[in-house]
Amino acid sequence: MSDKPNTPPALPWALDGREVDLLHYIFNRSDIRQIRGNPAKVLGAIDDYHEQFKPLMNIGMVKGEFIVGIIAERRPSMMIELGGYVGYSAVLFGDAIRKNGGKQFLRIEKNPEMAAVANQLVELAGLRDYVRIVVGSSNEVLRELIAENKEIGTVELIFIDHWQDLYRPDLWLLEELNVLKPGKSLLLADNVIMPGAPEYLEWIHATPQEKRDILRKLDVGLLKPNPSLVYDSRVQEFENTEFGPQRCQPEKSSKNSITSFTSHLVDYCNMLSNRGEIYANAGLANGYLTPTSLFGKDTKSGTVSFGNAENFLMQDVMLEYIRTQVVSGLDNTSLTYHEGPFGSKRIRAAMAKLITTYFNPAMPISAEHILFTSGVTSLNSIWARSLTDPSDGILLGQPIYGSFNGDLQVPSDCQLIYTPFHGHDQFSPHAVARYEETYLRARDEDKVSIRALLICNPHNPLGRCYPRESLEAILRFCQKYQIHLISDEVYALSVYEGDDSNGGFVSVLSIDTANIGVDPALIHVLYGMSKDFAAAGLRLGCLISQNRRLMQAALSTSRFHWPSNISCSIAATILEDRDFTENFLQNSRRLLRSHRDLATRALKETGIPYALGGNAGFFLWIDLSKCLDRKIVDAEGEWAAELDLSRRLQQVGVEMSSGHAYHNEVPGWFRVVFSVEAEVLKEGLSSRAGYAAAQAVPTTIRKFATASPVSAASRNHKVLVIGGGSAGLTISHQLLRNGPFVQDDIAVVDPSTWHHYQPGWTLVGGGLKDKEELRRSMDSLLDSKLKFYNNAVSAFSPENNSVTLNNGDKINYDHLVVVPGIAINYNSIKGLPEALENKDSLVSSIYGYDTCDKVFRTVRKLGQGNAIFTQPLGVIKCAGAPQKVMWLALDYWKKAGLYDPANPSSSPIKISFATSLPAMFGVPKYSAKLEELRKERGVEGLFQHDLVAIDGNTATFTRLDTQEQIKKHFDLLHVVPKMGPHAFVKNSPLANEAGFVDVNQGSLRHTKYANVWSAGDASSLPTAKTAAAVTSQAPVLVRGLLGAMQGKEPDATYDGYTSCPLLTEYGKVLLAEFKYGGEPKETFGSLFGIDQAIPRRSFYHLKKDFFPWVYYNSMVKGTWGGPKGFIN
Repeated sequence: MSDKPNTPPALPWALDGREVDLLHYIFNRSDIRQIRGNPAKVLGAIDDYHEQFKPLMNIGMVKGEFIVGIIAERRPSMMIELGGYVGYSAVLFGDAIRKNGGKQFLRIEKNPEMAAVANQLVELAGLRDYVRIVVGSSNEVLRELIAENKEIGTVELIFIDHWQDLYRPDLWLLEELNVLKPGKSLLLADNVIMPGAPEYLEWIHATPQEKRDILRKLDVGLLKPNPSLVYDSRVQEFENTEFGPQRCQPEKSSKNSITSFTSHLVDYCNMLSNRGEIYANAGLANGYLTPTSLFGKDTKSGTVSFGNAENFLMQDVMLEYIRTQVVSGLDNTSLTYHEGPFGSKRIRAAMAKLITTYFNPAMPISAEHILFTSGVTSLNSIWARSLTDPSDGILLGQPIYGSFNGDLQVPSDCQLIYTPFHGHDQFSPHAVARYEETYLRARDEDKVSIRALLICNPHNPLGRCYPRESLEAILRFCQKYQIHLISDEVYALSVYEGDDSNGGFVSVLSIDTANIGVDPALIHVLYGMSKDFAAAGLRLGCLISQNRRLMQAALSTSRFHWPSNISCSIAATILEDRDFTENFLQNSRRLLRSHRDLATRALKETGIPYALGGNAGFFLWIDLSKCLDRKIVDAEGEWAAELDLSRRLQQVGVEMSSGHAYHNEVPGWFRVVFSVEAEVLKEGLSSRAGYAAAQAVPTTIRKFATASPVSAASRNHKVLVIGGGSAGLTISHQLLRNGPFVQDDIAVVDPSTWHHYQPGWTLVGGGLKDKEELRRSMDSLLDSKLKFYNNAVSAFSPENNSVTLNNGDKINYDHLVVVPGIAINYNSIKGLPEALENKDSLVSSIYGYDTCDKVFRTVRKLGQGNAIFTQPLGVIKCAGAPQKVMWLALDYWKKAGLYDPANPSSSPIKISFATSLPAMFGVPKYSAKLEELRKERGVEGLFQHDLVAIDGNTATFTRLDTQEQIKKHFDLLHVVPKMGPHAFVKNSPLANEAGFVDVNQGSLRHTKYANVWSAGDASSLPTAKTAAAVTSQAPVLVRGLLGAMQGKEPDATYDGYTSCPLLTEYGKVLLAEFKYGGEPKETFGSLFGIDQAIPRRSFYHLKKDFFPWVYYNSMVKGTWGGPKGFIN
């Protein structure tokens, strides 16, 4: 047993490869066709492997059937399993959920390898629509699904089946998240007697008073157990079956058990509705529990508070003005309901003048466009409830003001959908692409209707303003998808000059919407008196909008957020005094700049970095990530270490908001409010914060960079990899696994945020896969030790060992690996882009993520006519793919009765293959077989035909042998666009005459620059450009590069191996493997003496199931060597 309390004991054989062997065993069984889609047969196959080969930690059928009986009896809509193994329980219980009318079986699995295995078995069983497996800890996943995304309400059945020391924390988490409901929820826990979960059982059996006594003795961290939740419980014992079905007995005999608990609530909990429970548990008032004593110039003890963002520097000035200039002028109307709950006409007119003066609105703003409530917080709840229905989404960037969750989600039951930028500048126009990716993923994958985008301008917590061009790009995005833009501009007039600032404030109201084609009814601005006028206590916020319906909805609900008439009178007087307002704002900006300088000097003295570019608001975004306790990082993760650092700061009396609260992408960042007294700044930053930060950091690294951008990093790397495709990821991870590299020694540059398994797009075109399952986010695939530049390359400088990115950054390297793939040129064929975009046309292509799913739709739609499939002149990705989709379409039409290979001339559909090649394929052996199939199946061969234009239903080809133009009528056209090297490669010193990286074909090292390497599609290697080729190229390149680092010459051992699994029909694949010169190099031919030119069913399963699985689970992680198998 490990000494760590939450670490499971080391199992001598768990995760030793048997789990992958299980998949190989099942998918290579002779009865795999009978197993597919049959959950019972999948379970039987797992049991067979368990009995005949190696034991598996499955729940087994005895205990499994016990739970299946409970599912049949209770018929839950949803069941959650915490833990699991290879997927036995997911298949068993998922099938039971399906049979009993349920909607979903959700398994939370911390181990991504186990999740991958389980997903394969779930798909094999045909249960993808009923089983969902989410990777992560139960704490992270449940909080996200329940607390943040509101995906889960009451859960009727929960099964806990992982490490027993986590049982009680997980139960506490379930109690905190309020998913256990009286008379509705059943909680099952495995192994509570053997090996045992005594703390869990103690809690289950304890009375409320006993539970409170337990909690007083323990530090439960962030968890909030509910001691008033009482359980009825019983224990069900079974003969030991922990290693599988009962017929397989382990050497030792013991008792095992499942404990089932039915929960019911007692005490005060029954007094609230479900909505009341949500409000009671939200804890929205927690942040306002002010410490009993605050440090200040007059009180030299107490807490230094950098928490609330208020302009304390100007409060005395404002208070004096109110006392002397306002109070005496108040009349009786200030004590009445006066004109209603939306602010007097006087204050709305005064605010309209202020907005006109300082915000430069493109459209006139009058009192009728403005509505006041008791603060911007109340306005947030109003517009959220007016624009969203429950479960609709609101889009936000990361990081962002942390209290939006309580302001928006709690009152409206909407979802907040956060957008990561992965190092991109979120204030640039290009950031809109990240918003769009998040929007489309929410819409298409999660089925969430996004109704609004919310920005802070100026930004909280980064203190930056959005440039005009960025606001225009955001507005175009909102217009495109018809979503509202909410611009929170509460710091608009607290903008000052900064040494590193990125520009002044531009209000979204100042954008000429008519000029950019945007509906002004989509634009809404939030403003108020709290920030710029140092008057948070007045509780006045206003909504500014041209949308009459939204204003009507807000007017109706504002009576619940009625602003004080005294506050309105005070604010109106302030705003009407133009001289006072101008002087006040001018002095405020001067003091804010002065105190920001004080704060940055203190941070530099202490060695604390901060985000550059800020020139607005009252705060700095500081980086304490190097102060995170590494022991906690290793044991519990970086976010837990951030929480620990926050506690350490509190222990020395410093209060500030953490990155987690502001939804930052990475842990360790904190918001510091500098609009406080100078003595408070110095005490908090120079003395206390520096002390607390230093406690977890070795002395040698306590002093680090004095200022940094949000994603600061060294620009020098031992290896710089250009491209995050199959070659880039494979080579990067093989280098990392085999070389003497530490954090950030290797960097990857790629502008994409998504990585695609492109060979799978053929399967999408054949209706065999969903394109969404074939992509992964880039950050999920990159090892944490790799530095990732999410940007494009502008230029190479091999003489200076540097690369320049599109954003102007220069990256230095010792060795350069250039693997960006090749570019697809849709404009190379006249009329192609327009035809692909036309949803009604039957023109499609499997060569793009946005177009591959259109292929199968066109195939199904065609009932008769001419179908033409093309292959262009020149280099393309996977030269066999153009005809793969043709063979699948032919097979589909054949089975649908639309095509008869024996009598093609009388079939409703005629099929032609128009290729620029003089033969079916570039390798004679396989070309002969494919030509035989073409003739046998009645496909017209249009050889040396290169598609050059599309006009309506006419395709124009150039005959390459005669150069004449040939026009062909089509009813369906599948097009492969022309391809070639990326411009930044083609126009660089690294390229040969054809534009590819000029490398030695054996060693993959550049012919001129000894520290430059290339592989894959971007290289000059004279072999087919496939992902399979990378499996043989990568080890050669990695060995050569590592050797070169030691002064050795690389071995020229790459022989040109590549592979092309050619789908010839549904269920069969011709597996072409060859090397330089078109000479076959067949793996299975040499092993088993079979002819790979003959299409086989076993090869089909490799193409459809195994290759996609091994690609993401092994190849791009650097552990798959193609024909050589797994790499150790």
